[in-house]
Amino acid sequence: MKKKINFTKIEYTWVKGFPTRGADVCKVGKYLNTLYKKNKKKLSPEIVAQYKNDSVIRMFFTHDPAKALKRLNILEARDLIQGVRIKVIGGDVVTKKLNSSVVETRAYESVQTAKDGRVYKQIQEIVVTPGLREQLISDILNDLKNWQKKCDQFEIVCDLADTIKEFIDRIEYLSKTG
Repeated sequence: MKKKINFTKIEYTWVKGFPTRGADVCKVGKYLNTLYKKNKKKLSPEIVAQYKNDSVIRMFFTHDPAKALKRLNILEARDLIQGVRIKVIGGDVVTKKLNSSVVETRAYESVQTAKDGRVYKQIQEIVVTPGLREQLISDILNDLKNWQKKCDQFEIVCDLADTIKEFIDRIEYLSKTG
């Protein structure tokens, strides 16, 4: 039997690797909760950005117009890169064997490289390059495991958590056996 979650006491923590900029996570968490309640129990980047000058969250925003524009352009470029998809029609990108399958996926995926750091690479290159392919599989598995944890923690569609677990086990098995 799964345990029930008691929300009577909440402690805020930062996501691992998040640039905290010296801010107190408790203050930020409570502030965001105040904004959430103030805005009819919803929160969006647009809502939070309206309050960017408030002292609790000010340090998370770029206030210099030139720097802010550059940062915005980088975010827009990221959206553009992530918005382009490809269809692989009639063949398998790994084996190059022709078949009747059609697979649609992002044209570029973000990967970590020793030479360039985190960059986007073409999916066609990733799936045939040792190291990059394993990294992509690892990223997918981490995403699935995070979804499984969410399902487990909040008892959301228990069958979904079990299905995700079976899928993870199968991917891990296949990635080890080649």
